[in-house]
Amino acid sequence: MLEEKQISDVEIADEMLSKEPESAEERLAKAEAEMKDWYDNEFLPYKKAKEQEKEDFETFRRVIQSHPHEVKYILSCIYDEDYDNAVTTWNHIKIKPSITAIELKEENLIITDTDDDVHEILFESLLDKINMVLGG
Repeated sequence: MLEEKQISDVEIADEMLSKEPESAEERLAKAEAEMKDWYDNEFLPYKKAKEQEKEDFETFRRVIQSHPHEVKYILSCIYDEDYDNAVTTWNHIKIKPSITAIELKEENLIITDTDDDVHEILFESLLDKINMVLGG
């Protein structure tokens, strides 16, 4: 068994020594390709998601500031488990996404949008954002 490992190590060493070393230009080209791949496949999607998140929050902020009483009504409906009125008011003031269902389960607000996608939001975090937007 030990002999097999030594053979494989020798084979690996022979293979490594038989390869010609990369030139500086080849290493640079490889590094540039890796950087471009990272930029295109990781950085740009992350940047786009962050920009969308910022835009969504700005839209959220405008709606909340324009309809503070309706937002308080939505929250009271959620606390009272009057989810139908919460959904109706949510959609009436055009908070995005438009929703078909909303429910408070433990610490999470479960929202089903019109595409049947389910979103789970930490309710306390949502309250903090609303409080921040309303300056309270």
